[in-house]
Amino acid sequence: MATRLFPGEARSLELEAWQREGSRAIAADVGAWSRKGAARLVNEDFYASATLSLSRGRVGGPLFLAVADGLGGEEAGERASRLATQSMVDRLCALPASRIEGGAEELLQDAFMAAHWEVVNDGKADFGRWGMATTLTAALVLWPRVHIIHAGDSRVYRLHRGNLRQLTLDHTVAEVLVARGQLSRVAARVSRYRHILWNHLGGEARLPEPQTASVDLEPGDGLLLATDGLTEAFRDSELAERVSRPCSAHAVCHMLIEEAQTRGTRDDATALFARFDPPAPS
Repeated sequence: MATRLFPGEARSLELEAWQREGSRAIAADVGAWSRKGAARLVNEDFYASATLSLSRGRVGGPLFLAVADGLGGEEAGERASRLATQSMVDRLCALPASRIEGGAEELLQDAFMAAHWEVVNDGKADFGRWGMATTLTAALVLWPRVHIIHAGDSRVYRLHRGNLRQLTLDHTVAEVLVARGQLSRVAARVSRYRHILWNHLGGEARLPEPQTASVDLEPGDGLLLATDGLTEAFRDSELAERVSRPCSAHAVCHMLIEEAQTRGTRDDATALFARFDPPAPS
């Protein structure tokens, strides 16, 4: 098992994981980068990558990816995003390999709700953290299938043949108004309601309502997980062009975050990108 958990103001990740498609190996080039926004004292985003153990005789293992954007301000927000992400990683890493392979969707949901209660209970333990909360967006790749679970306004995109498709919904009041026809898509991009979440982990108001999805990947596809500090700075067509560039996953993420800051994003910004390719011949 290889695990990467990342707090801090500027963070990076480079790793290579392996999965198997029938009789052929698939290499996952994984990279990430995160930076504190201009409006923040600390970076309240958190991300993780973990390659989970598999049955004996199998090459590679499930690849777990997650990003979280803390709510509640400074210490509470940073703590909430870290706790939620760490909780999911710890719970999945503790499971027998046979259970991961046989029940990925159910296990993801169990780990997700356990993360919610860990954030709630930790917030209750200290008045200064009361009501702290976080988004959480995670993907578990059991090649060629990816299982996604999500609450909040961080996002998962699938890159397929140069096209980028958003696999998650933004759980904001602005998106509810768009769905009701009360707000245009253009107006939603600048609406004051675009940062108001109705769905997240932690807090006191309600249980999270996790969105789940499963799709099949193909060699050459990619997965981009990002917090809103990044996605607000780019249109989807711009993101598609940048993640399609022939450079490493780490270089893609670093480029995206630095450009988002150049464009004036004030929120914390995180990008976690995995590209799946057959390994180069030796």
